[in-house]
Amino acid sequence: MLQVKSFKFSDDQGINDLLSKFRLAEGASIFVSNSEIVVPFEDGLEMNVDQKRIAILEEKNKAMLSMDILTRGQMVTMKKVRGLEEQINALKANLAEPASTTKDTYDSKKEIEADIKRLEANLTQLQNAVIQTQAEITHQNLVVETCKELVESLIK
Repeated sequence: MLQVKSFKFSDDQGINDLLSKFRLAEGASIFVSNSEIVVPFEDGLEMNVDQKRIAILEEKNKAMLSMDILTRGQMVTMKKVRGLEEQINALKANLAEPASTTKDTYDSKKEIEADIKRLEANLTQLQNAVIQTQAEITHQNLVVETCKELVESLIK
């Protein structure tokens, strides 16, 4: 459980004794307050119910933020998918036009077919990214739901 202890500036032995028995609290740093050094440390004791509830709510909030970011990214990716689909359809429409028998037309059609193939490969990659992102959104949603259930069970 997170604890803090303050020391006079000259009490280096006290600070060293504390840090030799306990670890500095994760993500915390030593700071100065009222002309004393304040050391946040982890005492190793189990969190109480209120602390557990706060930790779970923090995890839920992080999952919700992650879900929001993933959802916005998914929207951008879907716009890219639609854009590629439009490009592919336009190129396919060009191929469907009646062709003359000149070599230039043959070469042009080969270039269009190569462009279509390249765009379809990009489209496949984006569609796979959509599937993976949707799986991550689902995962984050499960984290949120689980956190809600855990908080409710702590209140009872």
